[in-house]
Amino acid sequence: MARIDPEDDDALLKAAGEGSQSAFNRLVQRHAPRLHAVAQRYGCTSADADEIVQDVFWRVWKHASRWQPGAAKASTWLYRLAVNRTIDNRRVTGRRPEEPIEEGQDFQDNTATVEQVLDDRQQLQVLRSAISRLPDRQRMAIILSTQQEKSNLEIADILGISEGAVEQLMVRARRTLRENYRSLT
Repeated sequence: MARIDPEDDDALLKAAGEGSQSAFNRLVQRHAPRLHAVAQRYGCTSADADEIVQDVFWRVWKHASRWQPGAAKASTWLYRLAVNRTIDNRRVTGRRPEEPIEEGQDFQDNTATVEQVLDDRQQLQVLRSAISRLPDRQRMAIILSTQQEKSNLEIADILGISEGAVEQLMVRARRTLRENYRSLT
């Protein structure tokens, strides 16, 4: 077998489809942390996010042989699987998404007063709550845009909608987010 570029997702997916465990492992190493982050930022528990990522890669292993390079980017397919599974998780569990806690965030500034730090944290908590109240697709679009730094075109591919629909979704999401934020403050 020819040497596979460990940065070429299409080649890795093709090789995984041909049974290469090392290519599959490389895909998991490259994408599992980001897919886990999407699920957690959406509001899944860490355990649910682990299960979602495991399910995504089980599906990848099972269906990798059907992969057709050029139809879409491999990473887009992975994100689409993760997004769909994440939204399905909420529907199946019936739980309202948890508000994710960002690890390692430190709002302390040497010049900030205790009151300013507490106010900043309180505002962040209100914002997280407002985001958690967005409808599924709006919240996922916001997360993919702001947390995963995906373009509207990439979001369109991941969500299976047109780029124009993403733009409309983002406008509605921002409007709803402002309304939710105001109602919470």
